[in-house]
Amino acid sequence: IHYLYQKQTDKGPAFDEIKKLTGYTDEEICYIGDDLYDVPLLKQAGFAVTVPGGMGDVKKVCHYVTQAREGDGALRELCDLILRYGFYSQKGV
Repeated sequence: IHYLYQKQTDKGPAFDEIKKLTGYTDEEICYIGDDLYDVPLLKQAGFAVTVPGGMGDVKKVCHYVTQAREGDGALRELCDLILRYGFYSQKGV
């Protein structure tokens, strides 16, 4: 993990800072979230993901809902999906 931002209800500034630091565009970013605070960035990211326990409004804007529940392998499932289908950048970040 290169960047970690915690306890932020407005996640936009952190998202923008990561884009600036890495050079990634919105389309190159995968974002996983489960709450209403996540909806703006889920809509902005190129690949939006939530978990089965994600709120209904969150699920409506996501490209993918993991089969694994939060805290029970959901992030591992997402990482495997990205690696399996080559959704990764050559930027090395």
